[in-house]
Amino acid sequence: MRREDIILETSLGRLLEAYADHCRRNGLRESSVQLYRKLALRFLKGLEDAGVIEAAGIGPHEVSCACLALKSNYYLSAIHTFLRFLTEEGYTQRDYSCIVPLFKRPQPMPPVYSEAEIRRIEAAVDRQGPHGKRDYAALLLATRLGIRGGDIATLTFEELDFKRNTICLTQQKTAVPLSLPMLPEIKAALLDYLEHERASSDSAYVFLSLKPPFSHISVYLLGKLTSTAIRSAGIVPGGRKCGPHAFRASLASSMVNDDVPYGINFDVGCMIDQEWIDSLKNGGAENESIRSRNEIIDSFVAYYKDFTADADDGDEWGGSMFSTSLFDD
Repeated sequence: MRREDIILETSLGRLLEAYADHCRRNGLRESSVQLYRKLALRFLKGLEDAGVIEAAGIGPHEVSCACLALKSNYYLSAIHTFLRFLTEEGYTQRDYSCIVPLFKRPQPMPPVYSEAEIRRIEAAVDRQGPHGKRDYAALLLATRLGIRGGDIATLTFEELDFKRNTICLTQQKTAVPLSLPMLPEIKAALLDYLEHERASSDSAYVFLSLKPPFSHISVYLLGKLTSTAIRSAGIVPGGRKCGPHAFRASLASSMVNDDVPYGINFDVGCMIDQEWIDSLKNGGAENESIRSRNEIIDSFVAYYKDFTADADDGDEWGGSMFSTSLFDD
């Protein structure tokens, strides 16, 4: 039986829908609700196979059997949460989450691309090709700001402020608002695409497909264009990812190496994912207490807005991916 074909044949199915509603009430996004529902479904099927037909029949032996039937230890954390829900809502008299081992996902330092490699990757995009200007502008949003692929693909004009040179969006993954500086290179690339290549369309989305009905580009296409640029640059990825997400870790590592204050690189909303924060934490340049999200974002924008160039900075990029040459007109 395929996992997506799992059908519960007892009253345990009611627990599944109650749990999904519980997750929604607690503010989880629908994609997260469906993920937790799917994992709970597999666990409940394991309980049925262990002879459980109703919530009152759940016991330590049945929980153990259902956990052992799971295909991955990564599911255990979600099952731990589900069992606590059953107790809190009165479906079970005892909290059996205590017998579920907590499996912590390993958090190795993510492999990154060097600054020199990223320069080569950006330069490898053929901006004279049929979609080169679009690809180049989208790529810069990933390499220079670390914006997630899903947010790049669905970027709208409403989220771009060319007068104030800011990009303000709500992240799809976290639903958290984000404000970032529109760096001069990014602004120039966006205007070049909009003025000389983008199809004539009333679509609210910035990056469009080449053919009618001119829908917004997909995350898959973003992955394809970044992997193409990496290959064209003559770079061997090795064990590194080739999609736009790969540049998020590279960006965060560059900020750490350049002694950008830890309060800035800890979380500006899109720099790094939570699993990377723990990996980078010990490499932070400062140990200041973590400020509120708005304070972090404000300091990040102010840092780049007010950055002053060194007089002897002769390298095109200076010593860093975020040297002041990036902000010269």
